[in-house]
Amino acid sequence: MRSLSLPFAIFVASASATAGAQAANPDSVQFVTRDIPNFWRAIDRAAGDSAALVAALRDDYLKNASPGLLDWVIYRLVDQNAVGKVLLQRGWTWQRAMTAMSAAAGTPERAAFDSLVMPLFLNNAALNLAFSYRVRRTYYDAIRANTLAVDTSDAIKDSIRASFRRLTQFYPDARYADVYFLIGRMNSGGTTGRNSLLIGTEIFGRDANTPVGELDPWRKAVTGQIADLPHIVAHEMIHTLQGRRLGKPTLLSAALDEGGADFLSELISGKHIINPAYAYGDAHEAELWQRFRTEMDSARTDGWMGQGDKTPPGVPADLGYWMGYKICKAYYERSTDKRIAVREILLFKDPKAFLDASGYGR
Repeated sequence: MRSLSLPFAIFVASASATAGAQAANPDSVQFVTRDIPNFWRAIDRAAGDSAALVAALRDDYLKNASPGLLDWVIYRLVDQNAVGKVLLQRGWTWQRAMTAMSAAAGTPERAAFDSLVMPLFLNNAALNLAFSYRVRRTYYDAIRANTLAVDTSDAIKDSIRASFRRLTQFYPDARYADVYFLIGRMNSGGTTGRNSLLIGTEIFGRDANTPVGELDPWRKAVTGQIADLPHIVAHEMIHTLQGRRLGKPTLLSAALDEGGADFLSELISGKHIINPAYAYGDAHEAELWQRFRTEMDSARTDGWMGQGDKTPPGVPADLGYWMGYKICKAYYERSTDKRIAVREILLFKDPKAFLDASGYGR
């Protein structure tokens, strides 16, 4: 999963991109928005009743899911720890559930998944989504028109396609996945699905008049406007093109993956995703580099990425994104052939060798 951060996963990334990029022509990419009106249809059906809200979200939104929303249920809406425990009680491992979900229709394993596992996923997802809506109802209701406008905004779609075309100029081997615009529980701006990009539109639904009193300081800092969607889409698309790294996962490799996605998304779309770490990082670069270099070989990333609001006072989350960005930017600026530099930022194998080649920190 790719993005920014929060305890369970708001804006954070998985070890490797899972979206299967599909089209060589960026103009062939499909932008799927049909789940957004289904969400609001569920809200209207519930009419403010808490019990009815869970049922409406389950039946009108989640059971009518697009393929992208089905992935969103698994990766962002369910509590994987809680659901995993129930699965074990029923004799299922999480791995078996994921394998069965991808099995061909009509096979015994897929039938078992559909009858035994999927209802559990949908119920848990509906409960979590209903809770998020109830505690932030004023915010959600205020962004309704903005989220629905994603379907009708040619400017947003044209901007996304323009960034994809620009990437093709730098990296002709790029392949592009379809993009699903969804409503979530304020825990993810975007991630990669099995065959698509998944975007949490509620994170990008604000405008100048949106009330944010229900949002904690971290969410206030990372939520954006519909105009920010091209940047998160570009970020997630970059993740689908990144190669596998050598060796065990480390803080350095994770930072380069996220920072590389930030740098290249900025290169092709004009901006990177919203992250307060950038201003702080630039103001404390020397001391952060000294700390990072002593920790970068560790497998632990929790001091640098994915903390959400679990950081010391005055220190933003996700400084690992910023550090990876600085290294990738240094590599790009040092390179004479920018197309080769983009390819290397995407496909480098050895994180330590890439860092050395960037010249950063010398």
